[in-house]
Amino acid sequence: MDPQKVLSHRLSLPEIAGRLRATNGITSVGRLDKNYLQYLVLTSGQFTSLDQIRNTVVGAEGATPIRLADIAQVNYGMADPATLIYGNGVQAAILNVTRQVGGSIIQIAQQVKDAAAHSAQVIPGTLHLTVVYDLAEFVHDAMGSVRDAILIGSFLAVAILFLFLREVRTTLITAMSLPLTVIGTFLVMRLLGSTLNLMSLGGLAIAIGLVIDDAVVVVENIYRHIGMGESSMAAAENGTRELIGPVIGSTITTVVVFLPLGLLQGFVGDFFSSLSLTLAASVLLSLLFALTLVPLLSEQFLTPARYRESSARFVEPLYRVYEKALRWSLAHRLGCWLFSFTRSWGPTSFRRWMKAVLSSTIAPRPAPLWPRPIAWWGGLKSW
Repeated sequence: MDPQKVLSHRLSLPEIAGRLRATNGITSVGRLDKNYLQYLVLTSGQFTSLDQIRNTVVGAEGATPIRLADIAQVNYGMADPATLIYGNGVQAAILNVTRQVGGSIIQIAQQVKDAAAHSAQVIPGTLHLTVVYDLAEFVHDAMGSVRDAILIGSFLAVAILFLFLREVRTTLITAMSLPLTVIGTFLVMRLLGSTLNLMSLGGLAIAIGLVIDDAVVVVENIYRHIGMGESSMAAAENGTRELIGPVIGSTITTVVVFLPLGLLQGFVGDFFSSLSLTLAASVLLSLLFALTLVPLLSEQFLTPARYRESSARFVEPLYRVYEKALRWSLAHRLGCWLFSFTRSWGPTSFRRWMKAVLSSTIAPRPAPLWPRPIAWWGGLKSW
């Protein structure tokens, strides 16, 4: 910068810096309405070469523009260091690599590592590349934790299923819906352009306990018909036909509960859409397999006698315990009502009543001797 030329044109350094800063930017010039959409029109004045900087107008004398090249020389140089960075006790430089919207952070991290390994053979030996912080490792570990949760949940679901069904073939046919539903969900996600992330895997982990319900209900009803003396084909047909309405209704109820999450807009919608899509797709696919594949496999491979013997040894005692508990509850309705009333009223209203009694010893105001009517109504409603 030539001070004499700057003074001769009656300019100041802050004024010149402000006009350069205002020119080097992106400016919104208006909006364009087309086909019921509104587009934001932007103009870019960012510098891309030294000549553009030299030709920038920083002032005027009458009708004559004053360009930066008239009062200064523009060349490449080094900026004054404002931050000192050290790594392993020596001066270093930080290179940040961030992903754009829609990119996979795990793939980008792997590509960066491959590029760094290739660059290590090119750069001088005095330079060393070291990874300081890798967010992809956190994402990979989190996805691995969700994956393990899905596998453990699937194993526990099959184990508990075998504990109650007590028959290997019945358990395998019912558990067959788990891997088929997971694979089908991945296919639906691929067709809809979705990717595997924490939210989609979280939705799949939630759905693991739901996708097996329809198959269990259908298989149990088919065997109930077999126990009534029907053939395997008739039992599969009649047992499935009886439960088409209830199974579809329960599945659709689950879908409509999570469907609004996928209809949200903005950042929240982007965050929960994967979870909603994965959960809805898995539950609907489980319904499809429960009404088609499970009856077919039940007709072909299940034996009624073995199932009835094994299930009777384990389920019938539970039936007897439940029947005794139900008969006792019906015979002691007052006791059941008092139990439900105290469970619903006690934890909250009793504390309020005690607080009022204790506060009356400090403040001269009467304490209520009985709970408020709304507490009684809460107990009646819960009962």
